[in-house]
Amino acid sequence: MPFGRNSKIADYFSLVKINHTIFSLPFALIGFFLATKSPDHDLSIRVLILVLLCVVFARNAAMGFNRYADRDIDKKNPRTALREIPSEIISPKSALIFLSSSTPGCLSSPVTC
Repeated sequence: MPFGRNSKIADYFSLVKINHTIFSLPFALIGFFLATKSPDHDLSIRVLILVLLCVVFARNAAMGFNRYADRDIDKKNPRTALREIPSEIISPKSALIFLSSSTPGCLSSPVTC
């Protein structure tokens, strides 16, 4: 099962708090649909998909960076010591690769509109 509790995908979902990302998507949708009300812009499924991808990539990059930057502090704090990087569920190098792969996604999605 690819999304089970013991899967790497689940570990990365936990790292970036994917449930918070899903919670933020309606706000992106509201902004998108308000923007399409402008006389200069039409409803475009392609742009809608790019906006949603940008939100997901941006949150992943931001959360990945935050968790990577705070890894030494988190290791010392009992409340955060069990997070993915301090507890070595995900290595700092792997988190950095994940962060590096998410950043171009959030930067290129709006540019391709």
